Amino acid sequence: MIKEEILKIWDSVRGNTSSPLLIEIGKAMKDAPITDDNFKGAHFINDFSKRIAESEKDSDIVALQYRMDYVGEWTVSNHDLQVWGIFILWLHRSFFKSAYLFVQGITKALKNKRLSQAYTRYQKTGLTEEHCKLLENMLWDMGIPRPDLCSLYVQGKRPFGNSSIEYDIFEHLGWEMNWGEDDDDMPLNQEERAWDIFDELVFAIVDAVKQAKEGIER
Repeated sequence: MIKEEILKIWDSVRGNTSSPLLIEIGKAMKDAPITDDNFKGAHFINDFSKRIAESEKDSDIVALQYRMDYVGEWTVSNHDLQVWGIFILWLHRSFFKSAYLFVQGITKALKNKRLSQAYTRYQKTGLTEEHCKLLENMLWDMGIPRPDLCSLYVQGKRPFGNSSIEYDIFEHLGWEMNWGEDDDDMPLNQEERAWDIFDELVFAIVDAVKQAKEGIER
């Protein structure tokens, strides 16, 4: 049965994590009415997703443009996103696209809530020197073919030049690292600290460009 296979992948990926959000996601997928020949359970999942992130306007573009606030029952951690990302990867490898459609509501809700959390933090500090240091050291690239797939973007795996993104952030910002050199040695709370400021860059870059423009105009 497809449902049993999906849950098997989820249990393997989630492991022993005690995240309240991940536990509830697992329960929602278990309760969803999935059968081998349809994915009507997507409607059930979409309703559950509103518990993660819900707003009066439902558009990612509008959310960024107007700084929309999403409300939800849980705080979405970077660890939650990592676990969900691995789950989606294995889901793609095991099933057709329809399986991904089953859980896309959760994916969208996690993104929106995480962005909302980042903007709430950013509103308290505004653009800082730390934001500027990270933006200055980001590696930009260009996508082809044109026109629809052409876009400027930052390397996903190595935005600062190395795949150890958290370590790059700590080094660029001069934050103290009192643990080993291996990625696995970094405490979870320090990983969260690095990814928190990383997520704020989606808002910081707008203010950084505005300030640079004002300086050029003067």
